[in-house]
Amino acid sequence: MDTTSRKTQTPKSIAPTSVAPPVVFALTAVYCILLLVRRSPDWPGWLVRVSQDASGLAHAVARGTLSLAGIESASPLVRYAVYLAWTAGIVPLVVSLVLCRGRLERVGFRRPNRLAGRILLVGYGISLPFLLWMASSPSMAKGYLDQWRQGAEAFLVFYFVNMLVEHFFLHGAVLAWFRSGFRWPDPVPCRVDSDRAGVRVLQWMGMAQTVQPEESTTRSPESSGEVNVPSGTGAGGDAERAGFTTFPARVGRWLGLPGGCLFPIGASALLFAGVHLGKDPHELVLSLPGGAALAYIAYRTNTWLVPFALHVLTAGTTFVLMLLLQSG
Repeated sequence: MDTTSRKTQTPKSIAPTSVAPPVVFALTAVYCILLLVRRSPDWPGWLVRVSQDASGLAHAVARGTLSLAGIESASPLVRYAVYLAWTAGIVPLVVSLVLCRGRLERVGFRRPNRLAGRILLVGYGISLPFLLWMASSPSMAKGYLDQWRQGAEAFLVFYFVNMLVEHFFLHGAVLAWFRSGFRWPDPVPCRVDSDRAGVRVLQWMGMAQTVQPEESTTRSPESSGEVNVPSGTGAGGDAERAGFTTFPARVGRWLGLPGGCLFPIGASALLFAGVHLGKDPHELVLSLPGGAALAYIAYRTNTWLVPFALHVLTAGTTFVLMLLLQSG
């Protein structure tokens, strides 16, 4: 009997990939419901009480933060901005540092690739009719304009912080948490090789791709410099490569996404829609497809900063349209 090998054998540690992405999604959804989703009268009493206790603790932390900063009489919008900074910013950041072992590039803190400018421009152009539709809603315009009139500085601070932490959380952190290994993929290189003009336009924007899964695991000239784990190793492995022949995998390949990205995009979109519950119907109805589009843009452009920039542009345009329509 070989006693040496027995003595040197150490117990296997639990790998991060052993936690299934749906489980992480469920835990994240509970967190959002308790702290970030507006409570509804239809909620059961026990859920309302738990949510009140959790948010009450977070509000106490926010008040303590303002007190330490010497700000005793902040407006409600500023107080809520600090609340969001903790619940959607600092807490997810700490969790990300733990899960990603301190490597923030794994949660989308990366330099945008060359697709970023194209997608930002095209995405803004596509959104313009929807922005006009939202701005024309009297109830939606009234809510935002009333907040503006109560204090422009507080209004701008709140919505900047709101969008910043919202996109870091929902289009940065969770897009890593919901993948095996708790990390973003490197983007698939953009190929423009079709003879058809329409397809070439789509390829120019990063879609209509035909890259094989093995190619998405190599170092990309558009990536942040971090190399993906090869698809034949770690969680997924051969199963992931074989699954690339399924319809969802073919859709992902056409969109220019490596394997394992469609579930995080869908889950992120659900959370994005959830945190918009209780808002104007015009805004709510666009939150699910908009959340999915922003999550896709984050992956395809290699950073969550591009969805954030796009949201700042579209929100600013919507507000200007509200002012113009109101004055007219």
